[in-house]
Amino acid sequence: MNATLPTGIEHSLREAGFSATEMLVLRHLVESEALTVREIANKTGKSTGVLDQSMKKLMGKKIVERTVINDQPRYRIRSLDSILRWLRQDMEERQASMQRQHLSIQQFLSSLKVDRVRPDMEYFQGQEGIEQAYLKLLESGGELLTQSPILTTAEDDPLRAFRVDYFRKRQYRKIFQRVIAPDTSLSRRFQSRDHFEYRKTVLVPQSEFPLSFEKTIVGDTVACINHTEQSACFIRYPELAKTERLTFETTWARAVERENAPALPSSSVTPTVVPVKTRVLSSVREFFLSKKSIATLCLFGVVCGAITFGLYRQNYSLNLKRLRERAMSIAATGAMQFDPADLDQLKMIDDIKKPEYAKVIKKLNEIRSGNDRVAYAWIMRPAKDKKGYWEYVADADSLDPYAKIDSNFDGVIDEKDALQYPGLLYEEFDPYFE
Repeated sequence: MNATLPTGIEHSLREAGFSATEMLVLRHLVESEALTVREIANKTGKSTGVLDQSMKKLMGKKIVERTVINDQPRYRIRSLDSILRWLRQDMEERQASMQRQHLSIQQFLSSLKVDRVRPDMEYFQGQEGIEQAYLKLLESGGELLTQSPILTTAEDDPLRAFRVDYFRKRQYRKIFQRVIAPDTSLSRRFQSRDHFEYRKTVLVPQSEFPLSFEKTIVGDTVACINHTEQSACFIRYPELAKTERLTFETTWARAVERENAPALPSSSVTPTVVPVKTRVLSSVREFFLSKKSIATLCLFGVVCGAITFGLYRQNYSLNLKRLRERAMSIAATGAMQFDPADLDQLKMIDDIKKPEYAKVIKKLNEIRSGNDRVAYAWIMRPAKDKKGYWEYVADADSLDPYAKIDSNFDGVIDEKDALQYPGLLYEEFDPYFE
């Protein structure tokens, strides 16, 4: 089978509730004879885990079949007729569902008294219409009581981006939401995010949840939203809303009792107490979704940077002062070990031949080796003939000033490694030691 999935079929499958991943799998299977899950993952960029779940759903609908070729499991579409058969069956089921819904509404309307004011009804179509319906629910400002079958994950929800903004509006207005959902894996995943979504969800057995669409009671309005049909309907009628609310509270009380929590009386409605954890986590999520969080974090970053730099400068100053005091202490102690008469004998380079020079060098090396972390040791004095200059008397590394050694430990012997000798002038000196 080397064909392209017709546009009409893709549109029908999308309306029938096929996820984007399932549509992607079908498109590639139509274009190829048979593919492994790994081959489909390479073509689509999806993970094998996500593709495996979509493949199981398509096999359950008898659209895709599994076969083994060269000891490898491969998947292929049975035929385009299998897709058409499934679409025909799904359409019949949806028509039957709509007929049941219409019959239920007709029975309700027929039960109304003749002298009673007719209920106000409002319809919405398409994804934009559903978004408009959700926003209208917030206008009443009351608590949202919702019964939802939870048919998709948050990642595959077509309204994913809208729901983030919707949560922010609802949390800002402090409109709490209570949700009753069937006990399924999707519902449990939905329930796990309650504290971040400013809501509370309870699960009931699937046998006690006959709805295939989402229903919300708020104020005098009962809103029915069918995501599969991409339609919504509002019925504004106080008596109906009161009856639906009592039914919701009764179901809610039984579900809470199953969770070993105090049950609510079915004959009364007790104001919902929003848990502290839900209020805090929902507020934190709303904060990080807002622009003010960026400004706050930038401000904290600047403050932390200023504090860190201040601490660094303070520690640097303290450590430098400590090192200077230690150097002064070592110098003061070492100065007492030299004979001034020996030092007076060392004034020019020719004096390196005198025994006093070797004696002074030996003493400098003893002082250096006796103090940890002392790398250099030398003796200097003010130059008599040049004001502002100092001159070397002796250096611990300069027993032979003409020797070629790597005195600065940079791995290269050059002019920077030149050794000192008596009488060598030094034109730069830290005034701290003057």
